[in-house]
Amino acid sequence: MAALLARHRDAGLRLQALEAEIAAGLARMPDWARPGVRQSGEPCRWPAWPRSELAAHGLPGTMPPRMALGDLEEFHRRCLREAPADFAALDERHRARVRAWIAKRRRQRAWSRRLGIDDLRRQVNETVLKQGIERAVLDLLAAGRFDA
Repeated sequence: MAALLARHRDAGLRLQALEAEIAAGLARMPDWARPGVRQSGEPCRWPAWPRSELAAHGLPGTMPPRMALGDLEEFHRRCLREAPADFAALDERHRARVRAWIAKRRRQRAWSRRLGIDDLRRQVNETVLKQGIERAVLDLLAAGRFDA
């Protein structure tokens, strides 16, 4: 492992600098746009929705504040099962919610682009791939020469 680190020292230093720049950019984003953590504790890239905004779209308080599009789809299916006769109204309401979700996601992405975070993440991926760091770590793991 020491040899791997020595071989990739410059790339490692570059990655640390990029990660610091990404963290600084994220700190400048509004709270709702910054990636966060879902109620389950797992990381989440989706924007946060305040309870007032969820209520304005007719979503229940049980809806996660960082909902994925799949959460909206599941809620829509549940509504349709409970009131199949209201299909047209429920479908229109669902489409309005999806449009609002997409608009919020676009605003979140605009923040990320404006602050240069997307470009920095691309540089991280290019550095990792160019240097072959992932492959070297996987090779070491496969050979059983180091414990993760």
